[in-house]
Amino acid sequence: NEVEKISCDEKLFKTVVKTAFNQRRKTLRNSLRPLLGDNKTLTSERIFDARPEQLGVDEFVQLTNLIAPFVFPLHAVKPKALHSANTPQIAFILFFIFSPLKI
Repeated sequence: NEVEKISCDEKLFKTVVKTAFNQRRKTLRNSLRPLLGDNKTLTSERIFDARPEQLGVDEFVQLTNLIAPFVFPLHAVKPKALHSANTPQIAFILFFIFSPLKI
């Protein structure tokens, strides 16, 4: 394979590929359910009818970019923000927003 750089989030790409190949002989719709849940709108796309072994690197990049906003909504806004020096601040803000309030 001569692909040196991919045009998507590398960590999410690896997660998508590993999750897709986790279950044998399943379509992407079924094998990616742990990442996407029962998102019928997204999984109605034609690419989800394929099996992972039928896709090349470019198709997995497309798939990763397609599901990124659904897997982690911050990807839709600023995917590179998570890889910057602001990561601790972002993690704190997310923790503060989503942690249950104890009174």
